[in-house]
Amino acid sequence: MIFLDANVVVYALLKPKGNISNETAEKKQKARRIFDKISSEKVFTTVIHLSEMANAVETASTKENSNQVIEFLLSLDNMLVLPVSKQDYFEATTTAKKYSVGVNDALAVNALLENGSREIYSFDKDFDKVDWVERLEG
Repeated sequence: MIFLDANVVVYALLKPKGNISNETAEKKQKARRIFDKISSEKVFTTVIHLSEMANAVETASTKENSNQVIEFLLSLDNMLVLPVSKQDYFEATTTAKKYSVGVNDALAVNALLENGSREIYSFDKDFDKVDWVERLEG
């Protein structure tokens, strides 16, 4: 299984305001390819990352679009959404300190470890700080 980070959904679905850099345009193309793949690959995320997706889409677009994105992701039979407990967050703070990453990134790292995976769809280069994680950009 491959972990799905929130930024992939953001790049894939949100329409930019104004001109975008070549780098951003390239990320959007890669994100769309990933988004196309996730309907046929086993992927997983956490409720926290799902919430990040919903918030980002709602902020940049509309509540209706946010609802549609979340409904689509939840409707995928191959998408596993993991719960996150208080203890999970507490353990993530330790991981965050160890690798110098944000606490939500640390949640993803811990979820990878707990689920026997090392691959994550993400454009967040902080995951490169974790030597055993393989960050996939499409």
